[in-house]
Amino acid sequence: MKNEIDGATGCLLSIALLAVTVAAFFLKGLYLMLAWGWVMVPIFKLPALTYWGATAISLLWVILFGPHPKLKDNGDPIDSLKSSVLILATDALFMGILWLVSLGI
Repeated sequence: MKNEIDGATGCLLSIALLAVTVAAFFLKGLYLMLAWGWVMVPIFKLPALTYWGATAISLLWVILFGPHPKLKDNGDPIDSLKSSVLILATDALFMGILWLVSLGI
């Protein structure tokens, strides 16, 4: 009985990690689109990025330069989930700071 509970917990943690990873992927595109619109468009008069264009650039960045250096595959799904949530929260904090800076432009 104990193995079934551990297996179910591991499955739920894996699903949660997958959900956070997919959410982070789509949020990275949103973050890039907003950051580009807040900084590059007013300063350099460049055209705005669409959401899908920004998501594609984000995907190309990951493909070219590899995964995030803070993520380590140590086999513990709880640590992986914590790392993913921490990276997502850090990105959200960075976007908030960037937005505040962009208000001064």
